[in-house]
Amino acid sequence: DGAIITGATNATYTANQSGNYTVKVVNLTGCENASIATTVTVNLIPTKATIIQTGADLISSSNAGNQWFKDADMIVGATNNSYRPLVSGYYRVQVRLNGCSGPMSDPYFYLVTSILNTNTSSETYKLFPNPVNDKFLIDAGASIHKISFQIFDANGRRILSNSFTKSIVVDLSKLNSGTYTILITNTKTLKQESKQIIKQ
Repeated sequence: DGAIITGATNATYTANQSGNYTVKVVNLTGCENASIATTVTVNLIPTKATIIQTGADLISSSNAGNQWFKDADMIVGATNNSYRPLVSGYYRVQVRLNGCSGPMSDPYFYLVTSILNTNTSSETYKLFPNPVNDKFLIDAGASIHKISFQIFDANGRRILSNSFTKSIVVDLSKLNSGTYTILITNTKTLKQESKQIIKQ
């Protein structure tokens, strides 16, 4: 914008402010000439977003430019300030504004805590005994599809997973006493149900 940039005497210059830039060249005999002005627009890299959970929704700290990811996969169409996951997993958000992408947020583990994708063919998984001392049974009833389950501690860390058909006995004898969450998924319908397990 007509002001000399102190120390900017190299053949290249990296602009960090928007404005109209010119360069003046002076030869050994003192003759000089200046370029025409070039307009430069500097777009700042968006700051790293943070994620909080409000109810069943994940909320980005940025109001605009969001792109949500599950694990390392981009979730197509998930560009709002909030996102409601349908499955448990690690979620991230990246802010993209004016052609610049900010750093990826820290991963946020989301645990499904309600029945999803319900339909008329209701499924009920029975767990007993609950509370449990060492082992408990998961009964999938008349389901003919493969069932998977994951068990999470109070901090959302997955500590046990397996799959079965019809029923399975799960051994919790090595776990400390406390409350755990089990997420049960029908691998055919993707219907999920979570329940609380009390380990005595």
